[in-house]
Amino acid sequence: MQGKEGIRTDLQQLIFKNATLENIRTLSSYEISEESILYLIL
Repeated sequence: MQGKEGIRTDLQQLIFKNATLENIRTLSSYEISEESILYLIL
């Protein structure tokens, strides 16, 4: 989003299973699969 829309990464949040993902963890550590739904909050 930062590159395409100019929205800084510190203003973005990814939500998975009602929890905010932390930048220090990888997506695989959250057990996110191809069928998972992520929400992007701007």
